[in-house]
Parts: sequence; structure tokens; C-alpha cells
Amino acid sequence: MPIESTRAANIVKENATEAARALLQFAEQKYGLTEVFAFVHFNGCIGAARALLDKLGLQDKGVGRRYGLAGVIYATSMMNKEIFMAQGSPIQYDENLMDLAA
Repeated sequence: MPIESTRAANIVKENATEAARALLQFAEQKYGLTEVFAFVHFNGCIGAARALLDKLGLQDKGVGRRYGLAGVIYATSMMNKEIFMAQGSPIQYDENLMDLAA
């Protein structure tokens, strides 16, 4: 990869991290949200997305489906499986997807 491409990729990573942190901070300050979740679909840039969520301090909570799409569920430390399984939640855990998450 040329030096310019590597530098550009690093800038994009830094900007994505800063933007995500700012969004979480805004959500907490403006709306009092302290618990958040993210869903990473298997059909995208799963490695980059998971690395970003790890950097932000969200935890891998397992695999599941959201609106029929398979992916990995990330959330703040206080959120657990029972919260996601609550009535009306768009997320369903699916232990059969574990191999895809690796």
C-alpha cells in the first residue's frame, strides 16, 4: 500500500473514532443516555467496525439477528442479554451464528 494510502486510512480511522466518541458524549450530555448498543452486520467491514467499538469501550455481547440480518451485538457494560430479549426488541440472540463471529 502506498504511503499516501496508508496515511489516508489512518486519518479515516482517527476521524471515525473521534466522531463516534463525540456522538456518545452528545447522547449522554443532551439526552442522559449512558447505555448504548451497536449492531455490526456480517456483510460489511466487520473487522474495522469491531475494532472501533472495542476502542470506544463497548463489549461484545454475542451474536444475533436484527431485522433478519446476522451480526455481532456490542453494548456498554451494564446492558445484558435480558435487556435485548425484552418484548419489542429488534434483536434476537442466535447461538447458531457463533462460527460467523470469529
